[in-house]
Amino acid sequence: MVPLTCFNPKSKQRIGYGGGFYDLYIETIRKQNIPPIFIGIGAEFLKTEEHFWNERDQALNYVLTES
Repeated sequence: MVPLTCFNPKSKQRIGYGGGFYDLYIETIRKQNIPPIFIGIGAEFLKTEEHFWNERDQALNYVLTES
C-alpha cells in the first residue's frame, strides 16, 4: 500500500509526501520484473483531475477510497 495526499483516478497518479521515496521504490521493483500490485489508500475528497506528475512519478495499479 502506498500513501498519498491526492490522486488522479483516471491516470492512477498520486502526490505523496514530497520525498519521492515510494516512486523510486516502485520503479526499482518494476525494473526487476516482479509483478507487483501497488495500491494507494486515500479519501474520496482527495481526488483531482489535475495532471501534476513528472517523469519520475510512478502510476499505481489501484486507488482505494471509502466509496
